[in-house]
Amino acid sequence: MADIAREAGCAPSHLFYYFESKEELLRVLFKQQCDVIVHGLENMEELDVEGKIDRIIDFLFTENDSVNTFTTGLMYEAIGISVNDPRLTKNKREMDESCKALLCNIFVGIEPNESTRNEKAEIIYALLAGVKLNGFFDANNGLAHGREMFRKAVRVFCGLDAQWSQNPANSS
Repeated sequence: MADIAREAGCAPSHLFYYFESKEELLRVLFKQQCDVIVHGLENMEELDVEGKIDRIIDFLFTENDSVNTFTTGLMYEAIGISVNDPRLTKNKREMDESCKALLCNIFVGIEPNESTRNEKAEIIYALLAGVKLNGFFDANNGLAHGREMFRKAVRVFCGLDAQWSQNPANSS
């Protein structure tokens, strides 16, 4: 906590006033960031398919105050710890369920079968997590590369880019 306080420019006693341990601080920050992610994906109902895709990509693949390198690192750290921390596991599960439900909105009007919409949302959520993780750790295939791969995959799932799904090597 002393190191955290030093980095934050405050006294350790200040942190201990609000948080009893660094684990407690991590839990609060993780929950807060989960809420930021879920709220950032809300309110897409009024957008067309392309608008929904752009909204998701712009929010999650643009380094900004809400979703940036620091918070991405924090999220991966907390997700690793959540394996053995029941409170973090609960927060992670709630975020996952909310994000997948919101991602289902992409397919409303395109895919009539709710079960298929849910499956597609689960797949693109897993893809999203993977390309964000890859972009965070792989300097050769960073965030911009992940952003474009994610866009192509979602467009294929939405039936917007059949040419790419037929022959990905020839697409741009």
